[in-house]
Amino acid sequence: MRATSTKTEHGFEAKAISGIHTILIALNCPDGSRKGLKGFAFEREMVSSDSKGPKFLRSQKVFKSVVPDPKNAHDPNSPTKPAAFYTDKFPVQSFLWGDYAAAPGTKYRFRILPMFGAPGALTTDPKDEIRLEIMTEKEWEPGAGSVAGVM
Repeated sequence: MRATSTKTEHGFEAKAISGIHTILIALNCPDGSRKGLKGFAFEREMVSSDSKGPKFLRSQKVFKSVVPDPKNAHDPNSPTKPAAFYTDKFPVQSFLWGDYAAAPGTKYRFRILPMFGAPGALTTDPKDEIRLEIMTEKEWEPGAGSVAGVM
């Protein structure tokens, strides 16, 4: 399945392609909108009756100026657990992002926010909020679409 967002006021946009367990999202913006861009915050929600609401996705990288030693950082609410970092504070620093934990036959809603400013004090302009919905493909079922005589 494929989905495309509408362009934001400053020209940010996204295109997504989904498979069974994967959603790839490509981001774009005009050169003039890239000045000061620190990355993108991703908020994801499963669109279903038992949805727990949107959640910011986990970050893979942090700003060393904010968290000098992320491997030894601890959760402030539970000092025995490692710290978790999220894209609203430590945005994805790429124009291509992949979700490899999607569920088959599921509709997802994404809110993607271009983040600007200094690490530790990032901001976003609501006019640049990218919204996107996409459905993953259903998993193959035995007998569905099989070709006669093919084993």
